Amino acid sequence: MENIAAVTLSYSIRPFADMKDAPSIQNLQGILKAIPFFRTSTGAISASEGLAAGSVSSGLSSSLSNLYLGTEVDMIVNYRPLSDLGVALQGGLFMPNSSLFVSSNVLYYVELDVSVSF
Repeated sequence: MENIAAVTLSYSIRPFADMKDAPSIQNLQGILKAIPFFRTSTGAISASEGLAAGSVSSGLSSSLSNLYLGTEVDMIVNYRPLSDLGVALQGGLFMPNSSLFVSSNVLYYVELDVSVSF
C-alpha cells in the first residue's frame, strides 16, 4: 500500500463553443487542475525518493506528523480540428512540502500529445 491520497479539483472551459462563424476553433478546450497529495497516516510511503534526512529508506519517518506532501497544478489545452485528429498540450508543476522533502524545488513537466483515430 502506498499510503497516499489525492483529491483532484478540475475546471474545464470551451470559450469558443458558441462561435458558429468560426467552426475551426469551436473544439478548443482549456482545463486547469489542482491536485493536493496527502499521506493517509504517519506511516511509511513507498515513494521515498527525495525525502528529508529524518526519513527512513522505506518512506517517511513516523516522527514526521505532517500529512501534507505537496500540490500539483496542471494546465491542459485540447484542440480537435477534425473528428479523427486531436492535439493536447499539457504542462504541470509539483510544489513539494518543504518540511518533508530534501529539495523544495518545484518540479515541472511539459507534454505534447497528438492522437489520430481510424
